[in-house]
Amino acid sequence: MHRNKTLVFTNIDSNSKFYSNHTRLFLFKLQQKARSAFMRLRNRSKKITSRLIGSTKRTQAKVAKLSKNVIPQHLIDNLMTTTIELKKNYPPPTENSSRGIKNVHYFGTWRKSMKRPQVIRETNEHARVWMECNQELFKILDMYMKREFPAMYSKYLDSKLPIGVERMFPPFNCCAINFGLSKEAHYDKSDPHFGHCVVIPFGTYTGGEVDLEECDAEVDVQPGDLISFVASDILHKNMPLQSGQRWSLTFFNYQSATQSTTPIRRTHTPNTTRLPQRTPLKSIKIDLQIDYRLLLSATISYVHNKKQTFINET
Repeated sequence: MHRNKTLVFTNIDSNSKFYSNHTRLFLFKLQQKARSAFMRLRNRSKKITSRLIGSTKRTQAKVAKLSKNVIPQHLIDNLMTTTIELKKNYPPPTENSSRGIKNVHYFGTWRKSMKRPQVIRETNEHARVWMECNQELFKILDMYMKREFPAMYSKYLDSKLPIGVERMFPPFNCCAINFGLSKEAHYDKSDPHFGHCVVIPFGTYTGGEVDLEECDAEVDVQPGDLISFVASDILHKNMPLQSGQRWSLTFFNYQSATQSTTPIRRTHTPNTTRLPQRTPLKSIKIDLQIDYRLLLSATISYVHNKKQTFINET
């Protein structure tokens, strides 16, 4: 259909001699509008088709992976001790989030609506001490992601950070300390569709399974275990806690943080050739002595001669 140039009004010839100029112009503009409307509709259908294909691919990639006994017990005990000390010295802020968790600490860097990734304000000296005490755990996480998800790992590291901004939880930029359970089922829409988030629970508890609705599974994750899944495409929450206390670490990236963060700027190279200096306009003096009487008489004589020439020709 798009190969035919006359998509609309094929039985009307706008160049026919039976139409006036106004009518031909009107028909021509009408055909142009019809063509542009058809092209917009076709481009929109292509975009919708590509989105459907992309959502189908993402649906096929909705996977979750549970790994047992990845974190040694002494690191879990150290994590619990340092987190209790952190909560005592630096209480987490209270928030009413859609996830149902009231007390959460966010550390690291993010770029949700900013031009460049920046360090989160909560990453103060208390947070730095907590991160320094758990560096061994973060190294195990780094090796785990590199071994289990090499393509995702390299894509996460491809997101360049500005000079002076460090990636504190490689290959992730952010870490959330959840002092409680996520009771509300939700999608983390800011997370990238191609990548996983990682959850590491700790404490002494029973219950609190991770409910992954698209996978139709309730996963029991114990301290030392590690679960990763596509949080932007899988509806997830925690089941009620039966006894004890369950805290968790969630490592994630923002979708905007995985994009290019170092825009290419054209550098201006100054011209080293020195041009001769021009004389400023204000320094130029124009000396014209005009005799206005002589100019007026010359003009009158010119007009009189022109008029006389016209009379002689007629």
